[in-house]
Amino acid sequence: MGEETKNWKISLLGSASIGEFLTGGAYEFKLTNRDTGRTHLVEIKAAGAGGSFVPASASWSPNSTQQDVTSLRPTSFDELDWNGAAIAAFSAGGTYGKTVFSRLELAISRWNFIPNLGTIRIIKPLIEVEFTAHGFGTEDDGGMTPQVGGDLHFGTVRIREELEPISLKLDPPDDDDPRTLDPVFAYQRRHHVIPAGHLFAFDSSVVLNNKELQLVLSELKKRQNPYVVITGHTDSTGNDAYNLDLGLKRAEAIKKWFVKNNAPNAESYQVLTMGEASPIADNNTKEGRAKNRRVEIDIT
Repeated sequence: MGEETKNWKISLLGSASIGEFLTGGAYEFKLTNRDTGRTHLVEIKAAGAGGSFVPASASWSPNSTQQDVTSLRPTSFDELDWNGAAIAAFSAGGTYGKTVFSRLELAISRWNFIPNLGTIRIIKPLIEVEFTAHGFGTEDDGGMTPQVGGDLHFGTVRIREELEPISLKLDPPDDDDPRTLDPVFAYQRRHHVIPAGHLFAFDSSVVLNNKELQLVLSELKKRQNPYVVITGHTDSTGNDAYNLDLGLKRAEAIKKWFVKNNAPNAESYQVLTMGEASPIADNNTKEGRAKNRRVEIDIT
């Protein structure tokens, strides 16, 4: 477990919390070294304070999308083991198998500190990531027990058993594509940002223009088994729940377009919504809001 890297993938597999005010929690993640493909189960047991309408709750997301994260400096599974972890979580769920809304922030550091909830940072975390879920539809996708509440927990990271490695092998360069004269190109992670205004009417999730999607499709067809994550983003107009739903619908619409147009392995493409939570420009200006309304497509 000694290979160091700054390039990681992480997904939240499940969590459980007990207590109404003084609370304890257990969290399970899947962590992958993006340079080697090695993957381990990560377990965090923690305690802290919270507020909940029920004394015990659980959530699960077996098909959770892995998010790319960059650590503060090169590190390894060995070094991450026994590090401190801070977790801030809020969730609202109505019935089994149906998540209304959940958000979890994880920070891993040698010393615990409070995640970014309007607080002053004392220590820069080694790894920091945020998970937001909205409207899981089936128990296969994930869900939660009936719950409305939040927790702030501090605990310890434990690196558990190694899982089946993720294949990082990509197609070799295509000599017919001038971009691949540089052999590094075909082995790069590709990140596409498409303004929502180029794809959808305002406040809509119906794909009207596919010119830029056609370019992405051409790239995808050069890969045999691409791993693709489609993320919908909005501006800050409207409330959080509405924006999360709109971002998700737009990501799903793009996936359906890829399926319809026979993109390789398109049924397995992951969709994610960030709503208004990850702006790239100032939401106080018209130009900034237009930039924040976007779809991001990550290909590895």
